[in-house]
Amino acid sequence: MITVFVSGLFALAVAFVTSRLANSRDSGNFARELARQRSDAVRTVYANYLAYLEKCMRWTERRADYSELDDLVVVSAQVLLSGSPAVIEQTEYCGNLLYQWSTEYRRGAPKQIGDTGLSMIAGGDSEHTQKARELRPKLDSEVTKLLNLMKSHLKEIEP
Repeated sequence: MITVFVSGLFALAVAFVTSRLANSRDSGNFARELARQRSDAVRTVYANYLAYLEKCMRWTERRADYSELDDLVVVSAQVLLSGSPAVIEQTEYCGNLLYQWSTEYRRGAPKQIGDTGLSMIAGGDSEHTQKARELRPKLDSEVTKLLNLMKSHLKEIEP
């Protein structure tokens, strides 16, 4: 009778241990999948933000309006919600630098004369043009720093 009782306890212990091991494996898989989904989402947000920065620079140089960049506000908010503190700080710095550069670039650009397709260059524009030329390499450098910070953050959060 004792042998049957011990065998029964042993069987219960084996079932319990097996169940715990299976649950821990499943919860580990779930945690890895959740971490992978989060890192994929952050990667997408970062890629979208960098693409919008590039669009802003190109559209500024083409003197196009920014009407198609309405989503930039949403992507910027997503970076603020999902980025590391270093990425957020560099994002804000790049945004301010982009604003300074684009303002100077547009002020120094030749002015359109109505719908004629002709442009006029004013004498005072060269000061703004020079300032824009000085800011552009700094902007490019800071965007590269931002990219490197984003890559580092993604390596930290990837499973």
